[in-house]
Amino acid sequence: MKCFSKIEVGQRFSSVGLTGKITGSYEVKELFRSTIDRRDYARIVDISDPSHTKVFALAALVDPRNFLPLPPGERGPA
Repeated sequence: MKCFSKIEVGQRFSSVGLTGKITGSYEVKELFRSTIDRRDYARIVDISDPSHTKVFALAALVDPRNFLPLPPGERGPA
């Protein structure tokens, strides 16, 4: 669970597309460990559309090829 120290509920990230362009902004709503594979996951919601929810392994969330952390208070691209 070492990744939990890097990721917190309320933390915001920008998603990075295949071309390296920022494609959206997300906020972490929940952290949990799967009872099936024992991996750590984060449930994230789209900042511009809170009904759009995704679940990612924390390893994917901290990988800069997938997501970049946003400074506190920043909403990211609209």
